[in-house]
Amino acid sequence: KYKGTSPKQYVSELRLQLARRLLGSGYYSVCEVAERCGFDSAYYFSSFIKRTTGKSPRELSYAAPGSEIQNRKTEK
Repeated sequence: KYKGTSPKQYVSELRLQLARRLLGSGYYSVCEVAERCGFDSAYYFSSFIKRTTGKSPRELSYAAPGSEIQNRKTEK
């Protein structure tokens, strides 16, 4: 299933998927998501997200369909 992918790339993809899910939930801060995804630094986590997605963690949390944050923005 993950043939042709290095272990590092595989782990990075798993971390990215988890980060997107947690950020999209709207329940966790960027620092909490960074910690839950195994990053020692919220700064490094933010740069990882920006580098891999082209968006900041905050942008991902606002853009997630059905996210609590998105729902709160549309209710106003």
